[in-house]
Amino acid sequence: MHYDATLRQTEDYDFFARYINELRIHTIQEALIQYRVPPDTRKKDILSERATVADVVREQLLARWNLPFTNREMQIHNTIAMLDHKVEIELQEAENWLLKLLAHNTREAWFEPQALQRVLAQRWFEVCYTYRRPRLGGLRHFYRSPLAAGFSLATRQQAKFLLQALRSF
Repeated sequence: MHYDATLRQTEDYDFFARYINELRIHTIQEALIQYRVPPDTRKKDILSERATVADVVREQLLARWNLPFTNREMQIHNTIAMLDHKVEIELQEAENWLLKLLAHNTREAWFEPQALQRVLAQRWFEVCYTYRRPRLGGLRHFYRSPLAAGFSLATRQQAKFLLQALRSF
């Protein structure tokens, strides 16, 4: 196992993506390191490079997982992953993609099913919460999806979600 030193901004991400089947990964809630923040003059370039390389890493990971995808689905996946709405996606497209990931995991089990369900349900919430279409679109889509069952919102989150949706009226 080794890092790809050519990937300056995403070497950790690439490392875990390449060795996902050989590693057991757990999240530790406590911060164990301090993160260095570059000066604003370099930050934009660094973030741009990181996003570009991360897109490639995600595409390679999905290919190794034997998950067939279209160019549009890759755009949707990257938009969901980064919560970056520069590429316009519809909530139905996002929901379909996340459900496709869950279904594929039942055939090519790389991830513990309940853990994947929780992660994708949380990401579904985040996509719906940040969706900027009027008429309670994100709120309605969130609750109508089977993905919502995997993510329980606290009362405060529900109130914030409703207020966010009402602002778009």
